[in-house]
Amino acid sequence: LDRTALHFAVAGNHYQAVSFLLSHKARVDTVDRHGLTVLHLAAWSADLTVVQMLIRAGVNQKATNQDGMNVLHFAAQNDKNDIVDYLLKDLQLKDLVIKDANGREPFHLAAENGHINMVNNLLSLGLFTSAEEKGGNTALHLAAANGHDSVVRVLLDQFQEKDSPNKIGATPFYLAVEGGHEACADLLLQEGSDINTMNHEGYTALHVAAEKGYLSLVNLLLRNNFDFTPNANDKNTPIHLAILNNHMDIVDALIEAGYEINAINVRQQTPLHLASELKNTDLVEKLLKAGCDLRIADKQGKTQLDTAARSNHTLIVDMIIKAERYYMWIEVS
Repeated sequence: LDRTALHFAVAGNHYQAVSFLLSHKARVDTVDRHGLTVLHLAAWSADLTVVQMLIRAGVNQKATNQDGMNVLHFAAQNDKNDIVDYLLKDLQLKDLVIKDANGREPFHLAAENGHINMVNNLLSLGLFTSAEEKGGNTALHLAAANGHDSVVRVLLDQFQEKDSPNKIGATPFYLAVEGGHEACADLLLQEGSDINTMNHEGYTALHVAAEKGYLSLVNLLLRNNFDFTPNANDKNTPIHLAILNNHMDIVDALIEAGYEINAINVRQQTPLHLASELKNTDLVEKLLKAGCDLRIADKQGKTQLDTAARSNHTLIVDMIIKAERYYMWIEVS
């Protein structure tokens, strides 16, 4: 790591060792291979006393590592409120409030890591920012993506725009659902977030919840009048994605909610095509019982029966043939 004895003493928060090394003129501005100084490590893993010792010894207070992070970034990221207060109140080092290489200020890092006390502290110091980092994420995006509902609740009072998309078109609500954070998603819904927001691939929150198997979030979306209309760029519906990932409970929930079971994706495949292709007898049985259309052909002209036959799964072939006969009998009757 190219670290000196002082690096290790600071990282271990060993006061006496730090004091001894400083008294013997140990260099305070040596960086390791990641560009970390002893002050960075102090803000990361030591306490205020060590930070004060290093600053009195003449450490470069504004040094940044390879990621453009300075001592204030590390203190905010690690919930070191006393260090932040010392730097900003006692030393008045306001010029430490800069963006790192990813475009993140200390406020972004505090929100991303769910440090509610640090967020409130930075707010009281006038360091709130609604700026986007390089991925287009605001502090609200970062808090929502990580399920920090207490931070989200505070930030909602600061952000006028709750549905701003990041670089991939994801809003804070979408990111909360994608991360499986139900409490956070519910809070954002209650505060007026758009339930039907789509990312740049045309995926909605319901798509991602179904894909990842988040049943409670799927039910939350269905209870809140989710619009079934939007289609993804690949035309896969949430039920397609649930089948592709073998989430049977999600398929049940979507069928019960009246979701279209005969929708076709960009390959013109219905959910039954996919279930047959994947040789999933349980899913095939569910879809057949739900009354899916067996006459739809995909882009290659193959019906679901053709797909099952091609997959060489005799049980599914038999199930579909019997279902076809039953449907024909119903029509004749």
